[in-house]
Order: sequence, then structure tokens, then C-alpha cells
Amino acid sequence: MKSKNKERVIVTGGAGFIGTQLAISLARDYQIVVIDDLSLAMDSNVKQLLNHGIEIKKQSLQSTLSSKPFKNCSTVFHLAGKSNVKESMLKPQDYFENNVHVTMNLLESMRKQDVKKIVFTSSSVVYGETKKTVNEQSLTKPISIYGVTKLLCESLIESYCNIYGFKGVILRLANIIGENSTKGLIHDMMLKFKKNPKQIIILGDGKQVKSYLHVNDCVTAIITGHNNMKKQKSNIEVFNVSGKDFLDVNTIVKTIGETLGYDSFKSIYQKYDESGRGWSGDIIQSKMNISKLEKLDWKPMSSINSIKSIVREINTN
Repeated sequence: MKSKNKERVIVTGGAGFIGTQLAISLARDYQIVVIDDLSLAMDSNVKQLLNHGIEIKKQSLQSTLSSKPFKNCSTVFHLAGKSNVKESMLKPQDYFENNVHVTMNLLESMRKQDVKKIVFTSSSVVYGETKKTVNEQSLTKPISIYGVTKLLCESLIESYCNIYGFKGVILRLANIIGENSTKGLIHDMMLKFKKNPKQIIILGDGKQVKSYLHVNDCVTAIITGHNNMKKQKSNIEVFNVSGKDFLDVNTIVKTIGETLGYDSFKSIYQKYDESGRGWSGDIIQSKMNISKLEKLDWKPMSSINSIKSIVREINTN
């Protein structure tokens, strides 16, 4: 049952993989309005949201919003957008429209309705190809269209914070994994092992190194960043969000196989180019320093334990 005493917040993309878990977690303390066009939403996500008494407004952000969703709203958690690196390289215009244009429309809608707090989920891909561990002040040089659109969204939000007095939090997320994810390395490998556990095709040379974070840890990171808003001195704060450990693809595939009970399989490598990447825009190494967020008492599960936990969950269900 909705409480009139609860602060009202909006979650865009709130019927998605991360958005659903975030909305449900926030619903303990806030009145939630999910804005989502539902084009990619799983029925189970919608059902979960409704079961928790969360209002869902089916709405595209391709145009500015009416005043109704923003009535008595204090904060917008902005998760809506497209997030497939490989697809972005084939459909750059589509990604500009669904990420940059959508964010601009949202910010304008917020400005007109005097809602000036925004929490935005960006991505680790804004850093591009890095040899060293990066912090929030490191150079951003994306190598994919998806990364470019995320960085443009960050710039728009920072501009609204500096020009119009908004307060913002930007979270640069690593690879987020979970039972209900419908894409990514874990999802793809699970399908490959199910199809043929004796021979696994790996995109790239298997040496790509990245961090993988459980969706539950991701949600607590987003909420931690939001809760820190009251204390932050600047108009905008940026946080890296990842696990503390970093794994190469070969280790991940081996871990998935062993967790599923497949100890012996042959790996077949399909490299996009001589660098060993798996596709155009694939980052060979991504390591983020998360000490800034850890100082706010946020502690993630290790990547390897997150992967094992999710594989067991999927295999059981």
C-alpha cells in the first residue's frame, strides 16, 4: 500500500535488469514511480514491481514528459537506455537517440518541473582502453559508440548541475551480472555449455581482463551514492563501481564449466583482430579503483564468488 508520507522518486528503465532490483530495494523507504517503455522488459520483472506496489508508467523518453510523474518527486534515478557495446557499433544513431537524446529530454523535463536531483548509471567503458587501474579523475577515452554516448550523458548531467543548480551522482558500472540478466559473458557462456559442453567458442583470445559485479552489490552501490547526496559538497560526484578483483575470460569460462560440473572442454577462440579483442569496441583490460565508494562503507562480493553464485542460481532454476 502506498504511503503518502514516503518521499517520491522516479526510476527510469525501472523494469530492466538492474532497474527492477533497484526499484524494489528503494520501495522500502520511498514511493516509487517506474518510467519504462517496456519494450525489453521481462514479464517477471513487471510482475515483481506490481507485487511490491510500485507504479509503472509506460512511457518513452523520446519526448519530454508531462508534469504528472514529477509531482512531489525529489529524485530521478536514470537507468533508461541501450547498453550493448557490439550493437552500438552497428547502430550509432540508434544509441545516440536512446541514450543522449533521452537523457537530454529527461533533464529538460526535470528542469521545467523543478526536480533537481539525479542519479545516473554510466559505465566503465567511458575510460576506454587502459593499462593501469583507473580512478574517477582518470582520462576518459571511449573506444565504442556506447561508451561515447554514456560520456555525453555524463557531460549533459554535469552541465545541468553547474548551470541550473542540479545535484547529481554518476556511477560508472563494471560488468553487472545476475540471474535475470539476458546478455553478457555469463549469460552467453551458460547457453554455450548447455548447447555443447565439450566445445566452447570464446570471442577474443580469452585474455581480456575485467571486473564482474553481482547486481545486488550494484544496487547497494547506487543507493549508497544517493544517500551520500546530502553530504556531498560539490554539485556532482562520480563513483567507480566494480568488484575488487579482476578476471580474464579464460578464468571465467573455466569457473562456469567447473561450477556446472563440466571439467573437460575444448576452448575455440574467435578473435576480432590481432589485439585479441572479441569484437569491435571490446575492451582488452578494464580495472577500476573503487576506494572512493568503499570509504562510504560499501563492500562488494568478489567477482569469482559472484559468478559462482549466479551460475548456481541459474542452474537450479
